[in-house]
Amino acid sequence: MKKSISTLLIALSLVLASCSGGSGGGGGGGGGGGGGGYNPPASIGYAEADWFVDTLNYDSGTTYPDQYFLQKYKTERYDGWIVVYDDYNNQYRAVNVWDFNEDTTYADDHYYYNSKYVESWGVDDYGNTVYIDDDGFLYEQTKPSSKDLEKLGQKVEKMNLKKVEEHLVSEFGLSEERAFSVAKLAQGWKKASKSRQMTNEDSKVFFKEVLGFDVSEGLKAFKKSMEGDSKDLDALIVKAAEANDTTPEHMKDILSSTLMK
Repeated sequence: MKKSISTLLIALSLVLASCSGGSGGGGGGGGGGGGGGYNPPASIGYAEADWFVDTLNYDSGTTYPDQYFLQKYKTERYDGWIVVYDDYNNQYRAVNVWDFNEDTTYADDHYYYNSKYVESWGVDDYGNTVYIDDDGFLYEQTKPSSKDLEKLGQKVEKMNLKKVEEHLVSEFGLSEERAFSVAKLAQGWKKASKSRQMTNEDSKVFFKEVLGFDVSEGLKAFKKSMEGDSKDLDALIVKAAEANDTTPEHMKDILSSTLMK
C-alpha cells in the first residue's frame, strides 16, 4: 500500500483536525419541575453558555439527570449574562459567564457566590420568557454587540483548545503538556488556513513539529518497510514517541490509525 507525500500529510492533518470536530456535551434541555427548556438556536453565544452549564453540572458533582439547565443565553444586560434553571431548588438564577475563570475558580463556586435570583416577568416578541432580577434588570434575548462577540470569540477559542487537548489525552494517550503543545499547533494551522492557502512546505513543517522527524525521512522509511526492512521506520517511531512523551508501541498505534483514515 504505497502512500504519496500528500496522502501522508493529509492523514496526519485529519487526525488532528478531527479533534476539534463535534460539539461539547449535552445541555440546555428543559429541567423537570417547571424547567420548560428554552432551546436557543446554535450559535457562538449558545456554545459559550452551554459549555458553562455543562461545567457547572460537572463541578457540582451532579450525576444524570443534570441539576442545571440553560434557559437564556442572550440578555439585555449583555456582558455574558445568562439565565440558568436550578432543577433541585426549582429556581431561576442569572450568572455572568464572562466573569468566570475556569483556571482559578470552580463553576459551582462562581455560580453560588455570583448568581442572582430572577423570576418570570413576561414574554418577548417571539414568545420567549423574559426574566427580571431584584434590581429591575431584564434578561431577554437580543442581539449582542460587536464587543460582546469579540470577548465570546476569545473565550470559545480557549474552550476549543482545551477540548482538543482533552481529546489528545483521552484518545491518543498523550501527556497533558504534550497534548497542549500539539493542540496549539493544530489551532495555529486552522487559523492560518483561514487567511491563506497552506502549502506543501507548511505541511512539512507541521509534520516535523508533531512527529519530530522530516516527512522525507518518513517516506523513505515507510517505503523500505514495504519492501521488508522496517528498521528505519521503527527508529522513527521511537523518535516520534520521544517527541510526544509516549511509548513506541503507543506511537505506532497512533500512526497506524492516522494512516488508515
